[in-house]
Amino acid sequence: MKNEPVLVDNRETEHRKKLASKHFDNVMVKQLQYGDYVYKDVAVEFKTVKDFIGSVKDKRVFNQSVGMNEHYRKHYVIVYGDVGKTLRELYHLRHVFTIQQYLGAVASLSQITQVLKVDNEAQAFKLAKSLFEKSTDGKNRTIPKKPPNNENKIIGVLSYLGGINNTRAEKLVSEFDIHSFEELINLSEDDIKSVKGFGDKTAKNIVRWLK
Repeated sequence: MKNEPVLVDNRETEHRKKLASKHFDNVMVKQLQYGDYVYKDVAVEFKTVKDFIGSVKDKRVFNQSVGMNEHYRKHYVIVYGDVGKTLRELYHLRHVFTIQQYLGAVASLSQITQVLKVDNEAQAFKLAKSLFEKSTDGKNRTIPKKPPNNENKIIGVLSYLGGINNTRAEKLVSEFDIHSFEELINLSEDDIKSVKGFGDKTAKNIVRWLK
């Protein structure tokens, strides 16, 4: 990892930028559209548990993950911190988020990207460095299998973000022959309303969550 730099998003905190310089041999700070750290065609998004929960509530982490999925060969969300402690702190602040909701969010997000959990920030950087090294060393560690059905991921995202069931999501995807997340996000309210069974309210909700 000495030749090409690890790109660090310029919106990261100064503390994280310093840690990035400590853990990676070569660092370049610039504004990234998706991911906090990028090496070649591999992107990593860092989230504390609290930030992860907040980004689940406003759907930000799903949009970020869709973007990484579209633009990078490998992509990961690394969540670090104490889940139980964070949930208890939020509860005392009357921002209730249950462990079931947390696990459900991880399960949904895992349909788009790989979600990895570590205990602290230092481990997050060490894991990111290992991911960059293992993902770009040229070794084939994959098990031969059928190509993944990307449409399943699209239906999963639409179901979660759009608030509709899988049957309706499949109908919408089939109607417009959608094969990428970009095509999904570019749907307009009028497009959605043109499909039988989709009214004004549903169309507005879907577009609001996807944009």
